Amino acid sequence: MCRMTTHPRGRRAARTGVSADRTAASVRAAAAGAAAAAGDATQLVTETGRRLLATQDPLQAELIAAAVLAVPHQDRAGPQLGEMFVRTLCRIAGEHPSPESAALLRAVAAIAPPPLRRAAVAALGVVTAAGHYPPDWAGQVGRAVPGEAWRSADVFGDTETIAVTFRYGDTEHAAVVQIDRCRPPTALRVAVMPDVDRLRAVLATPDDPLLRTEPVGLAAARARVEPVLAQGHPGDLEDVFAELDTGSLFSLPVVRARLRRLPPPEASPDTAGPPGFGSADRAVAVSEFLASQPAAGAGEETVVRFWAELFAGYSAAVPGDPPARIGPLKLPHLLLSYVPNTFALTAEQRRGLPAAATAWTEWAAARQRLPEPALAALRERLPEVLERFDAAYDDPENSRQRGYLADLSATTTDAGVLAEALQRRAMAAPPADRQDTELRSVAVAEPAGRRALVEREYAQCQPPDGMSSAEFVAAAVRVSEQLWQDDPPELWRRAQELAEAGVADHDIIHQLAAG
Repeated sequence: MCRMTTHPRGRRAARTGVSADRTAASVRAAAAGAAAAAGDATQLVTETGRRLLATQDPLQAELIAAAVLAVPHQDRAGPQLGEMFVRTLCRIAGEHPSPESAALLRAVAAIAPPPLRRAAVAALGVVTAAGHYPPDWAGQVGRAVPGEAWRSADVFGDTETIAVTFRYGDTEHAAVVQIDRCRPPTALRVAVMPDVDRLRAVLATPDDPLLRTEPVGLAAARARVEPVLAQGHPGDLEDVFAELDTGSLFSLPVVRARLRRLPPPEASPDTAGPPGFGSADRAVAVSEFLASQPAAGAGEETVVRFWAELFAGYSAAVPGDPPARIGPLKLPHLLLSYVPNTFALTAEQRRGLPAAATAWTEWAAARQRLPEPALAALRERLPEVLERFDAAYDDPENSRQRGYLADLSATTTDAGVLAEALQRRAMAAPPADRQDTELRSVAVAEPAGRRALVEREYAQCQPPDGMSSAEFVAAAVRVSEQLWQDDPPELWRRAQELAEAGVADHDIIHQLAAG
């Protein structure tokens, strides 16, 4: 047997645009009850089914079912364990036919993704064949009618919120998703809001002068949100569940189901993806900055150029992000996360950061033609971020993380290149668990440190036929080092194919080592 490892991810706070209501109190109570009963799946089916039988509201039925589906993800379980949980629940419900199991399976079928929906429908067929049928809301649930959509975004381009209304008869509700656009697009908040009148009022008269709201087409709303909520999307190497709070987890299955009710994106300006920016665009931004007045007084030219190339290079990892865009959320992403995790700075580069960052921010804000309130917000935010930079850079966790890219970041500031290398190398040398103080002290930048990580990761694996345990571990170390060095490159292509097929990182190395 191979041991299973999980690698926790940090969470980042962000300012919000349109505030999103939490799930109704009764649904939170249902979720708490479901979580308490999770140890006994049969009891979970029965207790949840009773709540579903007691409601007459199809939206409430969906939210109760969503709270059940969220149970494994409250402990940050990965997508594979989450899927196993739902399949097990469907199997048990099918093996114990009752009105409660019929209600649960019908509600799950309304909001689960297609593969799990098929499992729920198949189990429901068994239950109905035994003479038990879902309640009256079964004919409506999952068939909410789309209404209208809005996009609310800050003037910097840091975040946006997409809201779409739906109807069950005369009753409206809204699906709301807030997205961080300062990194590969990532969901910050997901909610189902029953008070649509309040939502409209907030969108019509925002109290924040730095927000802009506009109506968007339904297909455009789907195009902007659906990729962000897809499991395994580029913004999160593990899973979309990793950074969402509990209230968002309860709403996520319903919002995903609502997106499937919207028209598919079409090839039109309204649904087109973000514009592309390449290395030539980043080089132009750097040249324009270096020729500007703010850069002239920012310090030694090579240091200023380094920081300009770094700031512009960050956009390579964020689809559609202009190289010179700046904002109060992007600043901490850049200086408190990306730089401390990625670059081994010289003493001169560290000393030159405040002046270079100030010059870049002033120049970029002017280039974006930001209004005076936005300029004031940036000028207030930058000193706060710079004051925290040294602590972030010197944090031992960030120092360990830098080891994955220390050699490459000395040769390129292209965040796209560095992001792919980090993904490949994190697979090759999986980070040690936080509890493993011995392995967390190894230098991953050194071959001996990587070997220690891989040997610990695969020591308990069952070797394939024809290989001893020592031979298999040695093969895993060899494959890991080849991936780290990207030599041969076809090995990484094979690993990516396995990852796209849903194979976990640990099992990818296992398969490649087994030949």
